[in-house]
Amino acid sequence: MDLLRAVSTKTAFLLQNSVLLPPNTVIKPPSKKRPIGCKTVFVGGLPERMNKDLIAEIFHCCGAIKQIRMNSKNFCHVNFSSEDSVDLALLFSGCRLRLENSNLPSMTGRLHVDYATARSDQAEFRKQLLLNERRAENFKNPIMIFSDSKAIEVMEDLKCETALRFCSAAQLVRGWFNRGECTSGRMSYFYSFLQSISSRGKYLSNLLQKMEHESVAFKDHFRARHHSIHQQLTLSEQIFKSATNKRNWDRFTKAQRNCIKSWTKTCQEIHELQLQNPMWVELGEADMDVENEYSSTIELNHAPPKITDLNNQSPACSYHLDDLKSPQSSNIFQAFDRNPVVSLCLISSLLTLNPRGLSLEEISKYLNSYSLSYTSEDLMHLLEMHKEIFSFGNGVWFHRLLYPNANNLA
Repeated sequence: MDLLRAVSTKTAFLLQNSVLLPPNTVIKPPSKKRPIGCKTVFVGGLPERMNKDLIAEIFHCCGAIKQIRMNSKNFCHVNFSSEDSVDLALLFSGCRLRLENSNLPSMTGRLHVDYATARSDQAEFRKQLLLNERRAENFKNPIMIFSDSKAIEVMEDLKCETALRFCSAAQLVRGWFNRGECTSGRMSYFYSFLQSISSRGKYLSNLLQKMEHESVAFKDHFRARHHSIHQQLTLSEQIFKSATNKRNWDRFTKAQRNCIKSWTKTCQEIHELQLQNPMWVELGEADMDVENEYSSTIELNHAPPKITDLNNQSPACSYHLDDLKSPQSSNIFQAFDRNPVVSLCLISSLLTLNPRGLSLEEISKYLNSYSLSYTSEDLMHLLEMHKEIFSFGNGVWFHRLLYPNANNLA
């Protein structure tokens, strides 16, 4: 400490075999930026006959010295145990050193002390930083103390197929490894942990392969369903187009023509949405192609079947549904499995052909003929969700285009 006091007061200090004189010029600040975790300083301007003992005699007052690395070009590196020692060592920069009180050039020198970048200091700093982070993490999330009973319990959780139990046990094992619980006496437990985790990796690999197969099967199913929907919508548009021919169009009343126009627009909008589906677009244009020959083989000129199983059908109403009970379309409707769009189209067509309205049981019976089974509650909910199309009055359901004020009927 006497040496540091002499340096700070700029007075000469007598060492064992040398004299340390204060600087006679302005001391320059360090030329380097202090490295992270710096514990090493560069000392230049040493006399030619300088040795490690003299270096240690000068800098021992700054703190514990771990290593001194001498160089033949009149400089050395001093590695301290603490970062605070580096700040004290910088005070010696600019001091003049005279060995054996001699003025010979080989016995004198002006010290230049600066920061030095050492890999060992940086590695030690990163190690200490990681240790502090682990301590902080353990403080926030304390890890359970290792015991034989807990190790057996963790072993069972690592073998469990439940992801939650496995993740909880894996986090505990990781904490034990980081805290240094893996000792020679517990090596068998930790080796068993690693075996279980390796087996878990194989299980997850098989699960991933299974998911890939399921994904391929889903894409095939998705492609088939979209092809079916695309064919049905294409046929529906062609039927509506055929109905607008002058020969057929003149046979419909004005109210029926308005309904047909509304149905055509709805069908086109549904078809457009189906073609814009992102998953459908990914299948490629090749998968979207549908054979037009299929639609041309369906005969649309034969007389459609009449609706004869409804009690409240108007005698004056002799209209028929287009072609919904043909063998081709019956197979198609089975693929919909209570598709609301198909159900709404059928109900809308049915109520248009029955201006006096139909009860809920009659509508349900009609849908069952197309393998579209609904409970009374589900069917009521479906109709009430589309009150802009259907209306209710006097215990029966009407089409709103025919009776817009049916809700006000007494």
